[in-house]
Amino acid sequence: MTVVLLSRDLLFTSRIQAAFRAAGCEVVAVPRADDVRLNSVEDSHLVGCLVDLSNVPAPEVAGTLQSLAKRFPQTQIFAFGPHVQREKLQAAQQAQATAVMTRGQFDRSLPTIVAHWTQAE
Repeated sequence: MTVVLLSRDLLFTSRIQAAFRAAGCEVVAVPRADDVRLNSVEDSHLVGCLVDLSNVPAPEVAGTLQSLAKRFPQTQIFAFGPHVQREKLQAAQQAQATAVMTRGQFDRSLPTIVAHWTQAE
């Protein structure tokens, strides 16, 4: 099982990685959707993509999410960002991310997301 995480926040990335790794899931953390490390991710092993909108410029939110959806068409994409960045959160909703939430909501939901994405089928 693999999760793709787009984030530049090293502390939050470490927290997310620890949660998923404890459940036996590999996390590929990259700063951008066009990072070459994503070429090694097999769609068949991917359980989801997480996108931290904090460092994605507002005009690039839709393109970033669409790029991931095109590259990994069978996966869920969860986007999250600071509650004060409403424009980015709205852009993610309009780009039809599977789920869009504030960073606080995501942080509180992380155990549930990990359990849902890593449960045995």
